[in-house]
Amino acid sequence: MSSWLNKTFLSSRLNKTFVSSWLILLLSLPAFAGTVTFTDTVRVVMGSRESQDEVRVYATQEAKRCVLDKVGVYLSGSTEIVRKVQESFSPPLAGGQGGVSSSPHTGASRYPLSSSSSSFLDTTSVLQRIQTLTVGVVQTEVVSEEWKTEGGSFVLYLVCRVKVDPEDALNRLTELLKDKEKVEDYQKVQFEVERLRTELAQLRKDLESAKSERETKAVKEEVQTAINGLTAQDWFQKGLAATEPDDQIACFSLALQLEPKWKGAWGNRGIAYRNKGDYLRSIEDFNIVLKITPEDSMIYGHRGFAYFMNCDYRLAISDFSRQLEITPNDTMTLFCRGLTYNSVNEYTKAIIDFNRALAINPRFARVYLVRGETFRIMGEQLKAKRDFQKALELGDEEAKRKLEEMR
Repeated sequence: MSSWLNKTFLSSRLNKTFVSSWLILLLSLPAFAGTVTFTDTVRVVMGSRESQDEVRVYATQEAKRCVLDKVGVYLSGSTEIVRKVQESFSPPLAGGQGGVSSSPHTGASRYPLSSSSSSFLDTTSVLQRIQTLTVGVVQTEVVSEEWKTEGGSFVLYLVCRVKVDPEDALNRLTELLKDKEKVEDYQKVQFEVERLRTELAQLRKDLESAKSERETKAVKEEVQTAINGLTAQDWFQKGLAATEPDDQIACFSLALQLEPKWKGAWGNRGIAYRNKGDYLRSIEDFNIVLKITPEDSMIYGHRGFAYFMNCDYRLAISDFSRQLEITPNDTMTLFCRGLTYNSVNEYTKAIIDFNRALAINPRFARVYLVRGETFRIMGEQLKAKRDFQKALELGDEEAKRKLEEMR
């Protein structure tokens, strides 16, 4: 996926980011106060073989990119936001392991957040990460577009705007950083949007220089493919930002109309259906993802949980077991399989899974609580009480009620 991204482009973007970050440090921006509005205007000359719709899509992506870069630089002036991002930083993985891919064309790439594998205190890396995630914490809107005739050509002036409430942005970013899968999705979205935007810029040049009708037709088809991809990415981002399952489902469905083989959209729509309580449709979407990528361990976990919620416990155990074959130290999956064993009265197997989960993460309070309940069912009252006390020490307030019930 990275073949399109030449060294010159990367160097240019990184240098701009580096300069911007140092400007922030040198200028010592004052504390945020109130809502701040950012705008950016782009001017795009329509080619002789382009349509207004094609130019509008390209101009919109250019304006959004520019205005979001401004917002990212601004938010980087907040020491609190920088601290949150530093705490959550991990170097981007090579090869797209795990998660629900947000690229319809490949599941391998992630947005290059750093020019090197340096520590997370690298200011350039932090700024790039903030700029990548701004799309998940603010909303962009096209506020005006105006067509003019200049020198015999049609020219589009398009204005994009973002309103930023710094406190709200901090709260949204804090919540977003808790969801590692969604953070990865936003990273991949930004990578894919940049790829498609750069590709579309080159295709516009190719269209102008096409020598024959056949060549023109071929390039036009590629232009439409790129436009469909960008439009699908927009719908996907809206789905990620939506808070209600119905809105998420609608957005991911629109993305799938344009990119029907996009496992990221199928997977995220499956999660939305599951959160809505429509477990059968959720399972159907996860089935499609697993047809595309049979080794996607996280989808086995998601489908397993949908089976669990639908009371299909044996199928849930099968999926959790399949995920654990691929990622044997996944504490949440061990916990979920233990819960499912409890549901079919296989308490000894449940205890084994809870023990494994706690060996990996001894501060997983909810596992102590559920293991304690399992011990109580098995008649092991002392072990149950000890687990409830440990869960309470780790902050699980439900354990207090369990201990009171045992008195």
